[in-house]
Amino acid sequence: MTKLSDVAESSLRQIRDLDIDDVAYVHHDLKRLPSYTELYKRYLRQRWDVYELDFSQDAVDWRERMT
Repeated sequence: MTKLSDVAESSLRQIRDLDIDDVAYVHHDLKRLPSYTELYKRYLRQRWDVYELDFSQDAVDWRERMT
């Protein structure tokens, strides 16, 4: 079973590998809801960067496969 700390400290890339059945029950350890500041700090730590998206295959498909 996944612990709350495992989820809270995971990056978005790591979280996608967690089993959904484990994550669904992780809230039972939660004593209090995170503050808005804690949520914002988590967002800053885990957000994805639009500039990391790779559209190179899309560009090739657009030029060569679209009619």
